[in-house]
Amino acid sequence: MKNRAVNYCLRHILALIPIIFMIGCSNPHDDLMDVIEGEVVLPSKSEFKLEDYARFYAYNSNGDVEILYTLPSLSETDYQRFKGEIEDYCADRKDRYPNCLLDYKKIFSQKAGNRYWLEDHDNLPIADDGGCSVIQFSFLKEDAKITQPKCNG
Repeated sequence: MKNRAVNYCLRHILALIPIIFMIGCSNPHDDLMDVIEGEVVLPSKSEFKLEDYARFYAYNSNGDVEILYTLPSLSETDYQRFKGEIEDYCADRKDRYPNCLLDYKKIFSQKAGNRYWLEDHDNLPIADDGGCSVIQFSFLKEDAKITQPKCNG
């Protein structure tokens, strides 16, 4: 009887482990990104869908969310090429933004359809492409609304 009770408890505990793991791994900003992505209307001149973009989000100093959608173009090879400069840049900011390197690894491993929350809005990818390969806008916290998304050129 005792073994059966122990087995019963173990089965239920083991069944909860994946749920606990999933909760622990979720991004605390997922709900906010869901709201933004549910409301955003891409510019009419964009020929791409939301799923075509790698999507980056970060709070700015006002508490608003800065948002940049970009067609993936960076790679691990690019990261290795700029690694020294990135490490120097992040070393200067480590007290304010201890996850600076992690932000840059996200940027250089971007994939279409994925979204990334960055610790610092200064770490958003630099938008120098033209057309709608890059779209920028904000989510205004106080008004709980997004600004008009604009193509970068």
